Amino acid sequence: PFGCLPNHVIGRGVCKKLKEMFPQIELLPLDYDPDVSFANLENRLQMLIMSSRTLQGTSGQTAPAVAKDSAQRKKNKKHKKTAKKSA
Repeated sequence: PFGCLPNHVIGRGVCKKLKEMFPQIELLPLDYDPDVSFANLENRLQMLIMSSRTLQGTSGQTAPAVAKDSAQRKKNKKHKKTAKKSA
């Protein structure tokens, strides 16, 4: 019955530290268990996205970590496409 307790404690500590380092960051801890419905997870993710978009509209900025991660993913995706074409 206490299998998720260590994850919960560590997750809360990590979230707290990230919020201290990046006060504007939006975090959503999701515990994925077999009994959790997909609709519940998807709804929570959609709410996070809508909240982030609302905050971006009011501040005019994106969180640096999110923007950097997004740029890196785009760069990696482009690199993979180029590598497939040349192979």
